[in-house]
Amino acid sequence: FGLEELAVALRQNTVLRKLSLIGNDIGLDGTQALVTAARAGAIEELHLFELRPFQYHQTEPNQAFAEILVGSFSQGELDLHFCCITDEITQALAMALKYNQTLLHLRLDLNKIRVAGAKALAMALSENRSVQILNLAGNALGDAGAQAMAEALEQNNSLVELVLNKNNIGQVGTEALCSAMMTNGSLKKLALVGNDWGDFGLQVLVRSAYRSSLEELYLFELPRKEHHQVLARFLGGNFDKKELDLERSGITDSMAQALGMALTMNDTVTKLCLRYNDLSANGFEAIHKGLELRKRRTSLLSLPSKMSLVVRSSRLTSHSV
Repeated sequence: FGLEELAVALRQNTVLRKLSLIGNDIGLDGTQALVTAARAGAIEELHLFELRPFQYHQTEPNQAFAEILVGSFSQGELDLHFCCITDEITQALAMALKYNQTLLHLRLDLNKIRVAGAKALAMALSENRSVQILNLAGNALGDAGAQAMAEALEQNNSLVELVLNKNNIGQVGTEALCSAMMTNGSLKKLALVGNDWGDFGLQVLVRSAYRSSLEELYLFELPRKEHHQVLARFLGGNFDKKELDLERSGITDSMAQALGMALTMNDTVTKLCLRYNDLSANGFEAIHKGLELRKRRTSLLSLPSKMSLVVRSSRLTSHSV
């Protein structure tokens, strides 16, 4: 009794509701055949893989995965974070995503997904029209995986938020995502914290964000949530206030470089507060260059006294407290 015979039986099945084949050498083609056949019959749970969650999940991951494979999962969020999910499991999930019309939020962060898994997900996203939030943080997509996700973004018009933090994405993958960002009209939030985009990649990211429909670009992690979001909105080109207050926010020189780039394109900020941050002369110089490029007069509030010379050499007015 082989896979072909089992697939035929599953198509004709009207009684069996749950089937477990964990531990068998089914392969990708076999998985596709079983998933397709089970969806045509009465099966409500198809268990092909054993997920190993390391944290509590509101919905049991193994049951949820078995349900989504056959189309019986009806919830809006599927939480599969930290479940030891590999490329093989991701490829099976991608098969189901092509047909799913109810899933809005998919969490796959902190797993073992690499390039093959990313490519499978990307192909699924090219056809899926329901998923709005996809979290792939803490995997190993690399540049090739990022390029695959970029290709998906060029065709997908439903994804609103994409989280790719800590995925070993370099400049090549970053540039591909930037290109896709400029053509995609639905993506509003993009998170790339903890990747190695380099100086040029950072410049392309900020410029692309201001020229796209993006609203929040997360490139750095700040201790306080309100500062974290404010910085993301400013870098994403969705900041229309006159004052940008980042006092005691943990701003570093690398963040200041991004701020300087965004300042060249922002038209609203006239007051910038950076008091009590860990900025050196290089950090303030990056911001100064950004302001000079737009030839604007901006008030920089409460700078450390050791930086007064850097400020006075620019067109800024320093107010010390």
